[in-house]
Amino acid sequence: MICTKEVFLAGLAAALFCGCASTDPNKKEAVERGPNGTIAYTVEVEASEPGVKIEANGDYIGATPCILKIFGDKDGTFHNFGSYEYVIRAIPQRQGQLEQTKVFHTGGWFTPEDRIPKKIYFEMGLKRVSVGSSWETNAPSTAPATRPEGTPPIRSGTGFFISDDGYLITNDHVVREGARFEVVVEGGKYKAECVRKDKSADLALLKVDLKTEGLPLADKADAKVGQSVYSLGFPLTQLLGEEPKFTAGMINALSGMQDDWGRFQFSAQVTLGNSGGALVNDIGNVVGVVVSGFTGALPDVNYAIKASRVRVFLEECPVHLKQPKTGPKSNPEEINTYMRASTAKVISYPL
Repeated sequence: MICTKEVFLAGLAAALFCGCASTDPNKKEAVERGPNGTIAYTVEVEASEPGVKIEANGDYIGATPCILKIFGDKDGTFHNFGSYEYVIRAIPQRQGQLEQTKVFHTGGWFTPEDRIPKKIYFEMGLKRVSVGSSWETNAPSTAPATRPEGTPPIRSGTGFFISDDGYLITNDHVVREGARFEVVVEGGKYKAECVRKDKSADLALLKVDLKTEGLPLADKADAKVGQSVYSLGFPLTQLLGEEPKFTAGMINALSGMQDDWGRFQFSAQVTLGNSGGALVNDIGNVVGVVVSGFTGALPDVNYAIKASRVRVFLEECPVHLKQPKTGPKSNPEEINTYMRASTAKVISYPL
């Protein structure tokens, strides 16, 4: 059943505009307007199966397929009604499926407004593999509820320092099910504290009691299609070894899977274990965080969380970010050396 509901950010009251249809064929249909000069846009919300419940900024919209009405700016972008994000959530009705979210930027100090899409699609049969960058179908977990001390870690990934006093960024899915965390750098292995996690953004902030060399986050406009990007991480360490692996590629699109505007697509080769690593440009600024990709048929299709999204995630955290670099450009060998001082392996353990 198709359903509609007006949705406003930050808990603003819905404004309904009613009227009669004109019988004059030469008269243009009136545009539905909302607060602050906004315009109503209709978005089709679909999922891989019917009956998935949809919420927008915490308000229930209906079950898929349904129509979501969003009041945005005249240029087709989201309007900031007091929140930097517009979050659409798909709540599965079948056991074993994971809740899915899509996050759009509404504009702010660090982030531009994302464009309102005409259609949003949720794939309910997929989930992110917790140990790296790929997708697989849902399956029941075979891990025991508790594990004795000294057993192997739950998973590992990559992270990078963003300050000189031990703050490190990685993916939420790297640490989500862990209770104890360690960070491995060239100087040794150190206990880490999880300061903040955000499942919808797939970001986590760890803190190590260690003097570090942070990487600067890029400004919001630094990511461009065709731009060279570099990754350093710890993929498949049991097979490939513990030395970090350096790869190069380029930004292919400024949106992620299914036009997710919080991410972009890139071609640097990454795989299981690269999750959470920095993706830097040839100046040395972090333009993204490696988060997911395909294995097998599409080895060069990968996705990164935009640096602007990371800045939003860090807004309420006590982190002193470094100023973005303005140049000069560096060659790949220099970038590799530069990234090694700030890149770490992240290990997640049970209790």
